Parts: sequence; C-alpha cells; structure tokens
Amino acid sequence: MGWFFGVCTAVPTVSYNRQDIVIDWHMIPIVPIAFAVLAFLAWRYDASERRAYEATLSKAEKRQFRALRRVHPAKWRAAIALKQAETKSAGQQAETGRKTPA
Repeated sequence: MGWFFGVCTAVPTVSYNRQDIVIDWHMIPIVPIAFAVLAFLAWRYDASERRAYEATLSKAEKRQFRALRRVHPAKWRAAIALKQAETKSAGQQAETGRKTPA
C-alpha cells in the first residue's frame, strides 16, 4: 500500500545543479496542456470564420445574428451551416451556368 501513496502524493523532484532548476518530465501534465492548446486553436478558427461570415452581412443582419448566437447557440450553428451550404450551391450553379428548377 505504500507504493500507492508514494505515487499519488508525488512531489516534484527539483535538484539544484550549478544554480539551474531541473524538473522531472513526468511531472508536466502533457495531456491537459495539449487539450487546452487544441481548444484555443478551435476557438480562434471559429472566431475567424464568424468574422469572415459577418463581413458579408448588413448591420441589421449582424444584430440578429449576434443575438441568436447569445440566445440559442445551436440555432446559430445551424444558421451558419445553412448559409454556407447556400453559398456553396450558388457558387456551383454559377460555375456550371445552370439554374435550379422552380
């Protein structure tokens, strides 16, 4: 049972060698740090996509869009996906020169 408490209550090993502080690598929490970096990058990507999309909207549409994002985030994400799909289909139609049947 002593090995269990020895592992759970690990104290960082710090050794002083020529006035340098050395910390053991096993004490650095790699997974939480990697997760935080990944979350930050996803947040930055989302913010840049939102700014690019909002640049195409009028002022009234921007107000509605931002209010929807605050009130109901799931509907906001659905609205973005719908607008992106509409933009892609309009671009494909312009390339081919065809119109959709009414």
